[in-house]
Amino acid sequence: MYRGLVFFIFLALMVGALFAPVRLPYSLVSIGNVEPSEEWRLVQDGANSLSAVHQNFKTGMVERLASWQFERGDLAGMEVTVRPDTFGLVVCGDTVIRMYSVDIQQQILDLESQLQIAESTQTALISGEKPPIVEEAESKLVFAKEALTLRQKEFDITEKLEKEGAVAKLDLTRSKNVLDLAKIDVKTAEKSLEVAQTGVKTETASVNKTQISTLRARLSFLRSRAAKYFILSPFDGVVSPIREAGQILNLQKISEYVLSIPVRAEQLIFISENAKITVRDQATGKVFHAKFLRKEHQTQIVGGKNVGFVKATIYPEKMGERLTSGLAAECTVACDSLNPREYLKRILHFNTK
Repeated sequence: MYRGLVFFIFLALMVGALFAPVRLPYSLVSIGNVEPSEEWRLVQDGANSLSAVHQNFKTGMVERLASWQFERGDLAGMEVTVRPDTFGLVVCGDTVIRMYSVDIQQQILDLESQLQIAESTQTALISGEKPPIVEEAESKLVFAKEALTLRQKEFDITEKLEKEGAVAKLDLTRSKNVLDLAKIDVKTAEKSLEVAQTGVKTETASVNKTQISTLRARLSFLRSRAAKYFILSPFDGVVSPIREAGQILNLQKISEYVLSIPVRAEQLIFISENAKITVRDQATGKVFHAKFLRKEHQTQIVGGKNVGFVKATIYPEKMGERLTSGLAAECTVACDSLNPREYLKRILHFNTK
């Protein structure tokens, strides 16, 4: 009798609890995988060629592939400007790798030398010849004028003597011819000085100008190629430990992390975009809040169970704060709240599978 009463009371309490006007939170707990939102890896092969992979874990896609090829013996040297394995911070656009090409550097030096000579020549062609040539032309003009002055005096004397009958008219004609030649010599010397001071023919200057343009274009092209031998950081991030042979540098973007949470496929339906997700870093014990990103359509068989994945993003509160990467995050997904009957039904349903 007493036992029956106890059972009846217990049953009444159970029924009352199932129909009580309360809501119970329904959450899922799993171990998630944390990765930086982006990763950039630079690898060098046996032929000294370089290749870079920029992977976006948020989208799951490889965003960019890049490679740098070198002829044998052309790569003179390579400098990593940031130390690997130091977790040092880098800013987008910082130079992380410097490479030096023997062939390109030599071509640039040769062209710079040729351009300097051509520009000096052009200056001479446009503004005048070199000073020694101008001085020589000036001296010739001085001599020509002095000769003209002397011939003018001789002509004046001869002309006076001819009028007095002391010399023949033929002598006066000869003196006049010598004077005219002296005048021609002065004009010739003046023209030579003008050419020396103002430059040579326009055609020569034009040809030299074209040569300068060609040299500048070739220099610009080679310098642009040399600039490509400077590899820049594609984002703000940190230098992370290298993972494979031949890897030179590994950069990770840690201003945002991507969280992948394995969940039984039949439970995915209970997770909405409003789900509240918390992550506990196993290494530090610190708890972070994650934002729902998406549910993956593809599932996998893990431990004999069909498992789907929920993607979420984590934004650290402090600049440069790091989370432990890899399968080390204890995740709690707060799905919704249920009345006692729904909660019990859902718990029993998944526990019996």
